Amino acid sequence: MLKILDPLCEKIAVIGGNTSRIEVISERVEVRNIVVGLHYVAEKKPTVYSALLWKVKCILTQIKISVELVKGRRDVDLVLFYMANPFYFVPVITSKLLKKVTIDVVTRNIRTDLISRITDMQDPILLKLFDGISPETPALINELGLTRYRDNSSPRAPDLSTLQPTK
Repeated sequence: MLKILDPLCEKIAVIGGNTSRIEVISERVEVRNIVVGLHYVAEKKPTVYSALLWKVKCILTQIKISVELVKGRRDVDLVLFYMANPFYFVPVITSKLLKKVTIDVVTRNIRTDLISRITDMQDPILLKLFDGISPETPALINELGLTRYRDNSSPRAPDLSTLQPTK
């Protein structure tokens, strides 16, 4: 994603908790590590403890990302959410309050585990808020019911020059 965006942007800020694997390709890319590492719920025992710890980390991740967005609000025009589900409810709201253009690159499919089904309940609200929705594949449009958001979804990357923040 950085290789695609780098020639198009003056500055890119990557905010995440697993930034050690991000390859910085130019001086225009700034990596901001929020230092919260998530885990798979099945990794830790007992599972109830693991699920609770995962949820706490999820909330902490959203708060830390939102703080970084507020810190960089003067330098940010567009916020791109890539592989961010379910960690983006608070950052999307923060981005909208800051009047930033928001795009979600949808990379997921329908999941059936309980935690995923609960966190996926936020999707209808968030998908209405995004200025652009770019599914990773055209098949995700039907699979995830994105046809309801036809005005702001496309199987191709949106034309960034035409996007304006939603009111």
